[in-house]
Parts: sequence; structure tokens; C-alpha cells
Amino acid sequence: SKKERVLFIERPARNPISTIRAFFQAWKIISRERPSLVISTGADVTVPVCVAAKLQGIPVFFYRKFLPRHAARNNGKNYLIVCRPHVLSVAGAQTILSSRNLCGEHFWGKIVMIFVSVGTHPDPFPRLLNEVSRLVEGGMLRGKIIVQSGYTPFSHAKMDVQSFLEPAAFEQTIREADVFITHAGEGNIGLAVQTNTPMVIVPRPKRFGEHTNDQQHEHAHA
Repeated sequence: SKKERVLFIERPARNPISTIRAFFQAWKIISRERPSLVISTGADVTVPVCVAAKLQGIPVFFYRKFLPRHAARNNGKNYLIVCRPHVLSVAGAQTILSSRNLCGEHFWGKIVMIFVSVGTHPDPFPRLLNEVSRLVEGGMLRGKIIVQSGYTPFSHAKMDVQSFLEPAAFEQTIREADVFITHAGEGNIGLAVQTNTPMVIVPRPKRFGEHTNDQQHEHAHA
């Protein structure tokens, strides 16, 4: 259709780095297009799109009829937890699509705050921080960005970088964040769940010298 535009983002495919890239690609598209609402029928690539929309104050609706059974048990369940959409039946979808109440413009006046944490593990984690830096330099990641860099040497003029934060300040920063990008440490994940903060989890694999074992993969998929 001449009235239809197709836009693409990278498929996450359960790859942490791909997920981060997909999220900020989706953020850029949502910011530019300013849709009145987002309707999704599945998981995987739709998750970063719907999270970006939710954070920008745009209603997200999930039409569960087309979700395969295996996805309903796995990805679909995670999708519902992360995106917290309005779940639609067939009748509900028809009502939303015909509604005029959601056709007005949405305005995003709030400055987004993103908190990035590599935790306190002694091995450095430059892979995550370098990717965040690349996204900032490419204009795909904007807003107030606070980085807890731990034992990873890192500095950036456009980010507030601190090696460590006091426990109370760390928890408060998570509470105030719109998005929490974190290594897969149990403590960080637990605080994000406790404070109901959307997060992007990037495990530290042993093969990259970022940890002594692969337990973070287990934490990320738990």
C-alpha cells in the first residue's frame, strides 16, 4: 500500500548487544514517528519497540490471538511482564482501531534518564560501555545518562560516569531511571525488579574474560 511505511530494526534474538541496539533503534523511530498507539501481535523484535513506546507515554496494546502456543509460554510471557501492554481480544482490537479518542498527538517533554551499571565484579566490562558510547555518539541514545563503571576504565563527556555509588544512592538512581542497562548481577536485577524499573540485561561471559564463570547467563534467563 502507498499509505503504508515499513521500518526495520535489528532482531534481538536473545542476544544482549543486539537487544540494546534494537531498543535504541526503536526509540529513534518512535521519537520521530510519534504514533498515537502501538499494537503488537508477538514478541522478540516487538519487545524493544513496545518498551520504547511505553517510556514515551504511548499506549501499547497486545493482540494475543496471533501469538503461537510456544511463544505464549516463553517469549510471550516475558513480553507481557516487560511491556505491560493492554491485552486485547478480537472485540477489543476492533474497538481500539475504530476509536477516535486515541488519535491525538502525544508530547514527550520529560528528559529521559538512563542508568548503566557494570556492577562491582573486579573484571572489567568494556564491551557494554563501548556499545553505550557508540550509541551516544551515533545519536541513538540521548538524555541524561549515568554510568556506574566499576573497575572498567571509562570516561565520556556526554555521560555522568562514576566508578561506584553508595548503596542508597545506587538504589535511588535505579528508582529514578527510565531504563536500567545492567550486567546480569543478581543484586542489580533484584533491585530493578523491586523498583519496577525497565531493564536491559547484558550478561558477562567467561569467554570474554568478563567473569570467572557463566552464571550471569543463568541469571539473565531466569
